[in-house]
Amino acid sequence: MSSKEEPLYLGFDLSTQQLKAIVVSSSLKVRYEAKVDFDADLSKYGIKKGVHVNEVEREVYAPVAMWLEAVDLVLQRLSEKSCPFHL
Repeated sequence: MSSKEEPLYLGFDLSTQQLKAIVVSSSLKVRYEAKVDFDADLSKYGIKKGVHVNEVEREVYAPVAMWLEAVDLVLQRLSEKSCPFHL
């Protein structure tokens, strides 16, 4: 990182239906944003509104593998926007 560049900070917001990532500077200026919508981007997990509903057992859950894939995907999307992970 050159002396003229501010440090960057990465934050995640994991909700039931999506994962958002935001990169801000130390002055809190938003530099990069990306999101993964579970239903649209990860439909292969067979979820609806981000979860599986088991009516018989009366339980609602989300596949952990889906969350992990969402982290990979959101980081890939930040990278595609030229977010400098190498710094």
